[in-house]
Amino acid sequence: MRVLQLVVLAASVVTGVAVGGCDKAELNKALGRYRAYDPKASGKAQVAAAVVAAKASNKRVLVQFGGNWCGFCEALDHLIEQTPALQAAHDRYVAIHVDAGNNADLNELYGKPFDLGFPVLLVLDSEGKLLHTQASTAFQLPTSVGHDPTAVLAFLQAWAGP
Repeated sequence: MRVLQLVVLAASVVTGVAVGGCDKAELNKALGRYRAYDPKASGKAQVAAAVVAAKASNKRVLVQFGGNWCGFCEALDHLIEQTPALQAAHDRYVAIHVDAGNNADLNELYGKPFDLGFPVLLVLDSEGKLLHTQASTAFQLPTSVGHDPTAVLAFLQAWAGP
């Protein structure tokens, strides 16, 4: 069954036509490729759309700056996806991934968070005001590429808002 799914996903990407609801993101995920960041996307547009969604849903925005090249970015995303408590806390935000490679303007706007390493997390209120900048190094495990789930959960819960 898994082989058939990969064939269908591959056909979707090669033809450019969605086959059975499959798209490039699904193929990348099925093949184990990390593609959470769109290097061509405008970070300003992503943030603006997230702020609109946050206002409509009474949530805060969680901006994760990084890139598809970042092992720690991938590790954090996988930890959140695979840990129900983290996923539930993460779902309390309008969360976006913004590629650091082409968004130097946002780095300047938010006080140079890129200097803290990647991923770096920003919490914005539903008006787009910066509430908190969090270096992910505070969550990193000392002996491997990974993060302490307890520390990540504490951060997500502390800044989720109402």
